[in-house]
Amino acid sequence: MIEKLLEAHEYAISAGESHECARQFVIWMDRVASALAGVGMVDECKIWKEAQATVHFYDDDASFPAQSESMKAILLGILDNLERTESFANRDMGDTTFQISDITRRNLFDELVLMDRNGKQIHGRLDLVAFLKRLWPLDKMQSTYYGKNAADDIWQHMINNNDWEYDFLFGDYLKLMSGPDAQFLSFLEEVVHPIVRSPDEQEEFVAVINKHLSKDGFRLQPHERVSSYPSYRAIRLGSARVDQDVKNLIFAADGPKPEIVLDDSISNSIRVVKNGNYCLIYDLPIPQTGLKWVDLVSWWASRIGDNPPTSETGHTLYFRLEKSLDSEPEKLFFQTYYKRKDSELRDSLPALIPQVYLHYDPYTLRDLKGEKRLDRQRMDFLLLLSNHERIVIEIDGKQHYSDSDRPSPRKYAEMVAADRKLRLAGYEIYRFGGYELQGDNGKAVVDEFVDDLFKKHGIS
Repeated sequence: MIEKLLEAHEYAISAGESHECARQFVIWMDRVASALAGVGMVDECKIWKEAQATVHFYDDDASFPAQSESMKAILLGILDNLERTESFANRDMGDTTFQISDITRRNLFDELVLMDRNGKQIHGRLDLVAFLKRLWPLDKMQSTYYGKNAADDIWQHMINNNDWEYDFLFGDYLKLMSGPDAQFLSFLEEVVHPIVRSPDEQEEFVAVINKHLSKDGFRLQPHERVSSYPSYRAIRLGSARVDQDVKNLIFAADGPKPEIVLDDSISNSIRVVKNGNYCLIYDLPIPQTGLKWVDLVSWWASRIGDNPPTSETGHTLYFRLEKSLDSEPEKLFFQTYYKRKDSELRDSLPALIPQVYLHYDPYTLRDLKGEKRLDRQRMDFLLLLSNHERIVIEIDGKQHYSDSDRPSPRKYAEMVAADRKLRLAGYEIYRFGGYELQGDNGKAVVDEFVDDLFKKHGIS
């Protein structure tokens, strides 16, 4: 509606005689005011009317073109700001209603201001205007205080005169405190971005922000890395979060069960004493950003003495992992997923870890004479999105729910009971029937699932 008024403006200033131009232009200005009020842009309407009150036309007034262009510039500034606000609002955060309460925003903002006063500035190592330009198009936003634009206003009052407080800047001027959730969250993401925040402060700021956001069901999560430093993305909190850190990651078993001893039970340090050549053990701390494919390749390179890693390093690891898979549906899932390692994701692709030991009983079923003391010792696939976010993917063949081709309610009950335990422990679990993972249709099923999963967890 408002954009159409710009077209009408072109007509208004080309209506012919000067008095007719002025008459049409006055009508146009009134329509803009009504349009702004009609879409709830109260503050913008006020700015518009104040500017409108300064416009005066007389017959054959030579100032008419300049005044009309000035009013058009003000409207363009309002539209630019509206476009920016809508881009925040269109960011996919699920429910579009406000979820971050006023009290959470206020408490969080007050703590950030307190940190700023103690020398840890909100804008980090950037100057204030440069920081804000990462979020708002300040050079295009209309000045409301006689400057050239919003960047000029902010420099004048926050830096030169120092007569604005943060409350006014973010609350009244930029409308951050009353804006959409996505706008507020994008601001917090920039506060801890590695370009803005030095590494020694980044974790402290993330902890402070998450302390408040968690009350309304959000948090900042490591998303991708910039020159090895994590950047963060706001996500909704779900129930899937494991309290314990990852300690022992034993995976890609392709032969006899490894025999394991505890080297140090206090530190939960293990050592494989037999059949170690049939499995892999990731023995490094899980990064803040989760275990990515590039992390796994780097670890593999150091393990085989192939430093620095090359494309061939990744190929040998890929084939070693694939070797641990028995069924064709598992292989289809694995192969389809890892086509993404050569896509635009590349460095941010979570590692899909196959055949991971979840529980471990040193004795085989033969040793135990058929007694089963632990449910599901191995998971088909595991994704570690962080130290505490773990996604289990199971590919079910008929052995999961039948004995010798006959349905087994006992086996099915054992499987769903084990799933319940994992979910209560904080794991996400997704199951696929082997039947649906066949041929091109199976690849499409995997692609759609992975797209949705990455969207849910903010992986891009």
